[in-house]
Amino acid sequence: MMNRISLIILSGLLTLVSCKKDDDKRRGENVIDNRLYQSELSFYALGFHFATASLTRTDGSPFPDITLIAETGAGGVITSVVFNGPPALNTSPFSLYGDYQIESEAITAFNSILTFEASDFIWTELGRQVAANQVWLYRSPDSHYAKLVILDVITEERDGLPYAECRFRWVYQPDGTSNFPY
Repeated sequence: MMNRISLIILSGLLTLVSCKKDDDKRRGENVIDNRLYQSELSFYALGFHFATASLTRTDGSPFPDITLIAETGAGGVITSVVFNGPPALNTSPFSLYGDYQIESEAITAFNSILTFEASDFIWTELGRQVAANQVWLYRSPDSHYAKLVILDVITEERDGLPYAECRFRWVYQPDGTSNFPY
């Protein structure tokens, strides 16, 4: 009898651990920047890929869902931080859901998105003017969705080059719907 109870408890714990791993691939907090790296064959950047919940290289597979660009004006001054999507034809992956005054308002709005109708939003090829306290929606080329809240954006010069960094929290919906359970 004691072995059976131990087996039931162990089985329950393993189920909880495996559910936690699945949740970890569906949401998180990450940082991306616009740095370029050099491999033997090419230059590449690191971006974020939602389905694998990881940073991926722009010269590899899978290609990142979002990368970061620092647009510059006269004198190399950063004028805008921009989300760039995967190189798929005829895709418009980004929609600005809202721009908020303070972080708590942005997080509340982000958490309140439980479902949405994609046709209710304007989707653009690039996510322009990325800034803290914004909420964005992302649509992959195979129509999977993610929601993002921008927690922090840094722009500065590093090593004589324009540098941009974006810290964001995200939730990904791998089943192709625009329903977010959390």
